[in-house]
Amino acid sequence: ARNGVIEDRLDGQPIVLFYSADGLSPVDAASMSQSRAIGSIGVFRAENANSRIRFRRADNRIEDRQTGSAWNITGVAIDGSNKGKSLQPVEHGVFFAFAWLAFQPDTVIVGESTASSGPQP
Repeated sequence: ARNGVIEDRLDGQPIVLFYSADGLSPVDAASMSQSRAIGSIGVFRAENANSRIRFRRADNRIEDRQTGSAWNITGVAIDGSNKGKSLQPVEHGVFFAFAWLAFQPDTVIVGESTASSGPQP
């Protein structure tokens, strides 16, 4: 998710994941001002009135391909013709991988490898 946008499907419905590297860890320091950045994610239905919305990362912002409107990590359009509109959130969780995988060992992890083999599914 280094580019900040992943488009996928869940139960046949288009979804989009927005990633921001700015999210702070709530568990590694006595106060949030001392916490390290670990990133944060928002997950949303990628459609509006039954029309698919496609997204991309462009010039350090998330924008929809149809209008070029800018969207933030909370799924709200902050600029462009869609300004003020919101995407419908998809219930999700952010978990420590070791804890999740203990109960869901068949989970597919999508991301970038640190090995020389490059990206992996």
